[in-house]
Amino acid sequence: MAPEKIDRLGTNALLYAFTKALHRAVGGSAAAVMRQAGPDMLNELGALGINGLDSPDLHVLEERLGKLTKELGFCDDISFEEEGDNLKLHVKGCSFWELTQGLKEEGIPPFACPFAGIAIALVEKNLGVRARIKEISPEGERASLIHLELVKKQG
Repeated sequence: MAPEKIDRLGTNALLYAFTKALHRAVGGSAAAVMRQAGPDMLNELGALGINGLDSPDLHVLEERLGKLTKELGFCDDISFEEEGDNLKLHVKGCSFWELTQGLKEEGIPPFACPFAGIAIALVEKNLGVRARIKEISPEGERASLIHLELVKKQG
């Protein structure tokens, strides 16, 4: 019988290989995959019984996403910082650190960051804005800053 939990490094290795191959196959267009995957990630989390990620209040989303990601072992802590048209996510103890850092070391943008994909899907779904990754950068050991630019929808 398979174990209930899987190894973080093994998971990162598989995601890294998939992400690198996707980038090799379609280049810069690979980032569009993450935009499409974000809403699917939210749906899959909902199918696991993880709900409550529907709120127009950014503080509620921060609290619920933080609780969810900690329970799933994705990270130790996540916090939001809103500055005008920018949303910064501070992720500490990131389980996907090897994935994003390995991609960056090879010159591949860390487009497959699960936190960025989920955050973009959350703000677009709940806040009525478009979001794009401005930057993903390290903030210490196993910690990252995910900087999103928020753009009001036209019309």
